[in-house]
Amino acid sequence: MTRKKIPALSAASSVSAFSRPIALMVASLVCAGVATAAPQSESAAKDQSLDEIVVTAQRRAETLQSIPIAISAIRGGDLTERGVLNLQDLSASIPSLNVQNRRASGVVTIRGIGFDVATAGADPAVAVHVDGVYMARPVSALTNFFDMERVEIARGPQGTLYGRNATGGAVNLITRKPSQETSGYLDASVGNYGAIELEGAVGGGLSDSVSARIAFKHSQRDGYGENKFLSKDVNDLDASSVRGQLLFGFTDAFSLLLGFDYFRQDDAAFVSTFNGYPVACATTAPARRCGTVYGGVANTDWQDVSHNFDPVNQRSSRGVSATAEWNLDAVTVRSISSWRNTKYVWEVDGDQTTFNMGFVGRDEDSDQLSEELQLLGETDNFKWLIGGFYFTEDNDALGYADAPIPDFRTLEIRQFARLQTDAWAIFGQGTYSLSDQLSVTVGGRYSSEKKTIEGEIAQQLPGVVPAPDPTRSKSWSKFTPKLTIDYQVSDDVLVYAGAQQGFKSGGYAAGARTPAFNPEEIWSYEVGMKGTFADGKITANLAAFQFKYKDLQVGFVQNRPGGAVVTVVTNAAEAKNHGLEAEIVARVSDTFRLEANASLMKARFDRFFTVDSILPLLGEQDLSGNALAYAPDLSGSVAAQWDVPMGSGDLAVRAEYVYSDKVFFDAYNRPGTVMAQDSFGISNLYLNYTPAGNWKFGAFVRNLSDKEYKRGAAISGGIWGSVAIASPGTPRTFGVRATYSF
Repeated sequence: MTRKKIPALSAASSVSAFSRPIALMVASLVCAGVATAAPQSESAAKDQSLDEIVVTAQRRAETLQSIPIAISAIRGGDLTERGVLNLQDLSASIPSLNVQNRRASGVVTIRGIGFDVATAGADPAVAVHVDGVYMARPVSALTNFFDMERVEIARGPQGTLYGRNATGGAVNLITRKPSQETSGYLDASVGNYGAIELEGAVGGGLSDSVSARIAFKHSQRDGYGENKFLSKDVNDLDASSVRGQLLFGFTDAFSLLLGFDYFRQDDAAFVSTFNGYPVACATTAPARRCGTVYGGVANTDWQDVSHNFDPVNQRSSRGVSATAEWNLDAVTVRSISSWRNTKYVWEVDGDQTTFNMGFVGRDEDSDQLSEELQLLGETDNFKWLIGGFYFTEDNDALGYADAPIPDFRTLEIRQFARLQTDAWAIFGQGTYSLSDQLSVTVGGRYSSEKKTIEGEIAQQLPGVVPAPDPTRSKSWSKFTPKLTIDYQVSDDVLVYAGAQQGFKSGGYAAGARTPAFNPEEIWSYEVGMKGTFADGKITANLAAFQFKYKDLQVGFVQNRPGGAVVTVVTNAAEAKNHGLEAEIVARVSDTFRLEANASLMKARFDRFFTVDSILPLLGEQDLSGNALAYAPDLSGSVAAQWDVPMGSGDLAVRAEYVYSDKVFFDAYNRPGTVMAQDSFGISNLYLNYTPAGNWKFGAFVRNLSDKEYKRGAAISGGIWGSVAIASPGTPRTFGVRATYSF
């Protein structure tokens, strides 16, 4: 057959293992507090205090410690120094955050809320925004960071402050903006696997009222693994990005920011590796057959594969945006308008062996248009925001497979549909200060969603193209409230308690030819404390939360009679998650800093009955009590950083240890490690030297022990033998970098 090319377009032991470094960290922090309690000069106290981070998660500039929500933020400079390339690399630094790739899409999970199978037609549970613009397609979540001001991650349902609704949380990527001052940088790095990265930016004033900034990044490297059958690299990288911005300051009260961006990637990235068979294979039709049964070789190395097809990963996205802001006497009016286009083609060997059982792929082309209007105001004791949001998206989604199955028949599966989303919402939030210490925040959102599927085709045999199904549409609407009470115990300690409801629209799974799945609803309850102690040298942010889900959306690969394979979405009746989070940072001395973050949670299905498509003879299974996917009971990290004067410059040495408890990759919690990752830890080291002048030099080692681990896993369709495929974690990488800034 000629290949058809697609044109480019256990918790107790884990707690024990992790408790020692956490205990040492806590002990160190306590000692730090005691050691720094002694009187010292004002200048020394200032030198040792921690810098405040200003964020805009609530749509206005506020310090991180003054916001009564669970939110984390990392500065752009720290991202560069630690070699954080994208959201996947950031997972280690943020409590309860898990990011993995699935079919070239980013699946972002916060506090166990995500979507375990990326299928066209389902919205992500975590909303990703770039400069306020919502990125609808999950493929956009894995683009590389460059010229970043900071990254903010708000945990829990978000709807009263953001245009697009989200049940899990919001990721806000804030880029550096133009200014009248001429500035820029050029950063270059090289590393193992032939890695080369080059990025830079330049900006400044074009006139008294106009400034501009343009930034770029190019990344390339050889593969982390090799296709042993074809002697070619897999999981390599070849990606480029560019971003331009124009800022018009026509008057002191009015500004207009115009932006454009473009990203493209063409390589063999996101290739999954062979991870075994959850069920036995057979040699007689129509039973489940595997490539290994017919003499195919499945490479079992961590990063290597043995495929008889070249993988394809072609992704591109582009967009334009306009953000206008009027600062009036009592009200600020802000408008965020955007258009975006996202395309990608992903293709991989179907059975993961050297035997020719065909290939499987996916092709999407999406256009989105959004408009968000905000009104903000603030008085001495009341600050408020009212917003409106309109969003529309058209997505042409094709899933395909060519499968010359031995002793059976040749399948040519084509599952196509055009999906359309039309949504609008009004939302608002107000915070009233009852006293200097006590404040109440009340918010609400009304969401209206309409999903339409047209032209849906599920072809299964070569040349047999059925008539498309009739166009179907369904609408949902929901009002979701929020209430938070916060109390300023002192200038340095804030406590809060809140409840909020989240809502995620239902929809259609493209090509599955199934009824619409229902919306997902969640009630979130949270109490927390944000504190700054020891004259600003220690910050400790703690949160306890409980989620109650209704109709939780869960994705599955389903086998159909005759060999067809589709991804379907079903609703789990009920699920619950409760947990604790902690983020602690301590400046022990002028030169020594300690950091720790931890997430302890229990995310389980309360009631969920379903049929496992790879074990249908078992009938309906009761998954009540099973863990949610991508929700480890315990995860976290500890870090130590030394900042030492050296010559005319400063040397920074940083060491990190990142830990994750066992995690399951689907709702069935299958025994063994075929669809799970046992508990593991990795270590990272960073070295940065800043001499006097414009230069900065760095070196890094990530995953120092070259630990083998999986970011995620899935089970393919029955025509491929229901093979488990895994997304391997990044192996040991190291390199050096040099940055020139002006």
